[in-house]
Amino acid sequence: MRPSKLSLKSSKSTPLSSEVPLTPFVRRFIKRVQNTVQKFALWQKGDTFIIGVSGGPDSLCLLDVLFVLSQKHAFT
Repeated sequence: MRPSKLSLKSSKSTPLSSEVPLTPFVRRFIKRVQNTVQKFALWQKGDTFIIGVSGGPDSLCLLDVLFVLSQKHAFT
């Protein structure tokens, strides 16, 4: 099974990376986050978030997951 891919684009005309593969683990993790968000109604379409990122692995993971979910759920 081939992992799905997500295109990343910077605000400039050159892309940061052409594609980032989403492994089965990452897809399952994102799905769990989506299920939790839906279960507790944590956000609605069009919401805006401010994210504090320390640079540690947990906050960078949060940033990556929210970026992927923002593409699907139209929040900024």
